[in-house]
Amino acid sequence: AAELEAVRAQKLAAVENEEFGRAAQLRDREKALEQQLQGVGGGSSSSVGGGAGGGGDGGAAAGAEDADAAREALRMLEEVGPQALESFGVAAAVLACTEGVDAAFWEAVAAELRAVAAATP
Repeated sequence: AAELEAVRAQKLAAVENEEFGRAAQLRDREKALEQQLQGVGGGSSSSVGGGAGGGGDGGAAAGAEDADAAREALRMLEEVGPQALESFGVAAAVLACTEGVDAAFWEAVAAELRAVAAATP
């Protein structure tokens, strides 16, 4: 559990520092650790959606929530554009970092959202 909390803290720091590749790696590690803890701890999890149902489907529920969130974020990005970030309550400092970012960056963001959305139909 301590390692999981450390990975979560590192992931948040990576996002704050705009190290998105590292954040993605840490997210994958976080999910792997959550799965290990579910196997050892009898299905309990501190992840979003992990406590409902009482069974081992918490990871599936969280995956479905991630996919739904990715679909909605992708829809907003496609319909509204990068200004959609304001709708998510993204900090002004983060929004300022996106000023002047080229279309290739936003396409990469959209591709990542598509991948997450496709992971859970």
